[in-house]
Amino acid sequence: MLGNLPHFPPQYVEIKRVNIGISDPTPEQADELELGKNICALSQE
Repeated sequence: MLGNLPHFPPQYVEIKRVNIGISDPTPEQADELELGKNICALSQE
């Protein structure tokens, strides 16, 4: 059952920490976390 789960992005752990208030990212880190799964949309082909 667990073998069929999609890849869990490691950034999600930090996003959860920020959302519950136990982490306070710098503005640069927040921008990077904000990109999330859409980072592929920023790639250049």
